[in-house]
Amino acid sequence: MATWQFTFSVIPEKVVLGREGNTQYNTKLSDFDDSLSWDGYYLSESSIEKISETLKQTKSWSDSIRQFGCIDETCIELFYEKNTLLDISIRLDLRSLTSDILKMIIDFVKENKALILTTKGVLIKPVLEDFVTEIRKSDAHSFAKNPQEFLTSLNK
Repeated sequence: MATWQFTFSVIPEKVVLGREGNTQYNTKLSDFDDSLSWDGYYLSESSIEKISETLKQTKSWSDSIRQFGCIDETCIELFYEKNTLLDISIRLDLRSLTSDILKMIIDFVKENKALILTTKGVLIKPVLEDFVTEIRKSDAHSFAKNPQEFLTSLNK
């Protein structure tokens, strides 16, 4: 992951809400002791087609990863094991992020009845405003906004 990329996973909503007695989205990753895998959940092929209209499928370093976009820019990676989808990881290049890409990602998450899980373990509903708020809290945003200031702050 590059410093200018905001990285997150997309997980099935039922992994969170399917847990007995759980009705809340605002949960930390540490609250889960089981798998967050897509194994057994459906991923809409039409949502992948919509993604591929903007982010062209590219060759990944691994045959088990279906990749859309360039790895050091905005990209989506679908991780498979024996033809079973296990994980969806997305990297947003905050140097060139557009509102159209943000909307496309939110639509992808919604269409697949999923949630956004940040690397800090924060779960976010696919609501554009909530997602943007979380992006603005990130180190990637701080770096993209002012690289010099961000790098200087690391020494403090």
